[in-house]
Amino acid sequence: MVRFLPPQPSLVHLKNEAKLLHKAHQGKNPEVCPTLRRLHRFENASDEQILATDLPLTEVQFALAMDYGFKDWAGLRQAVLSLKPTEDYAPDAQSDALLLPTPPAGIGGVNRFAAALSMAASYLGTPADSTAVAGDSGLAFIFQADSLLHPWDTNTRQLDMGWWPLDSWGATLRLNFLGRAYGIPMRLLPSIKAEYIADSAMHFQKYHQPEVLLSLQAGRPVVAVGLDIYFVCGYDSGNPPLLGQTSCEAALNIHRMEKFPWEVIVLGEAVAPMDRPQTDVEALDFAIRLGRDETDLSALPGKSAGRRSWDLWMAQLEDPELCGPHFYHANVVGHLHQNRAAAVKYLRAMSKRYSPLPSNALTAAAVEYETVLNKLEQIYPGKETLTTSAGRERLISVIREIMSLEARAQEQMGKALEAMR
Repeated sequence: MVRFLPPQPSLVHLKNEAKLLHKAHQGKNPEVCPTLRRLHRFENASDEQILATDLPLTEVQFALAMDYGFKDWAGLRQAVLSLKPTEDYAPDAQSDALLLPTPPAGIGGVNRFAAALSMAASYLGTPADSTAVAGDSGLAFIFQADSLLHPWDTNTRQLDMGWWPLDSWGATLRLNFLGRAYGIPMRLLPSIKAEYIADSAMHFQKYHQPEVLLSLQAGRPVVAVGLDIYFVCGYDSGNPPLLGQTSCEAALNIHRMEKFPWEVIVLGEAVAPMDRPQTDVEALDFAIRLGRDETDLSALPGKSAGRRSWDLWMAQLEDPELCGPHFYHANVVGHLHQNRAAAVKYLRAMSKRYSPLPSNALTAAAVEYETVLNKLEQIYPGKETLTTSAGRERLISVIREIMSLEARAQEQMGKALEAMR
């Protein structure tokens, strides 16, 4: 069982704890053996073999550090120096809480995954503007849909458009690239849906808990997907044990996650980041391919991210049986507006870094997306609109206009990419 650091960890206390363990070993007390079995040479040793071996204090410190979830005593020492009590912003934390210092508030008005990844990377010292993260990851240009799976009712015939803007598969398509771009490796931990549904607590303990603890103990936050997207900065013996900030809430409000997360993204130790021009080229190329359905989504049956999603949306509106409740469509409009607003800012920021030829093309693409935003603001998928064929047809007409605008934006981005290479 991993030990938990107290809210105000003390190196003096930890050194004394190691001395007590060392003394217990010298006194042949078998209660010390589970901790000492952390050492490689005692991994399969009996209590008698462990207690019969001479052991210096430094090895006991090493074993104690591993019992707290660190790789060595130096790692434990560094983490302790970075931690401080945080009762002021985590009032419901348990007494054994491990809490990272000075977590950030969330970032409102942007894609929630982009906000969370931006918060995590920036916390580790790599400036990562949420708009840049949205553009570099492709989230600014994505339109997520699913023609096979509905999250609430597996028997429904309705195409699922309203939920997937908050599902993680779009955000995790480019985790490896984001890690290289910002010099902060990012990795999605394994997750098995059937096991999560059967026992979410056991699923967390099996697939997520060890690496979450190691990450937090090393001073690195994690991103967790539950009922919302969380910047996780704390761990205690509560249920669930994760404390964090929702990425969309602009005020600082650290609290316990309502449910065990079904997916977790961990960040690694910093490495050298990519050059910005190379990042721009690779990100722009991906954004174009994403919008044209030229990315490989074969591992995600039913999922779509570009033109096919627009076609699915229109097909849903054309068939009253597939149309579904109006809030599905309102959710689509809201998330599309968030993402395309990020696309405008992202392309305009990129245009300032280049010579006139690519700059002009990037600006032209941004103008097309600004028109997309104007069109989205004309759509109000209320109940009255969706109950008549005329109302649904008006929405379809606007969607066709938006598809044309998006295609023109992608064409301009292609021109910019050709000039940048």
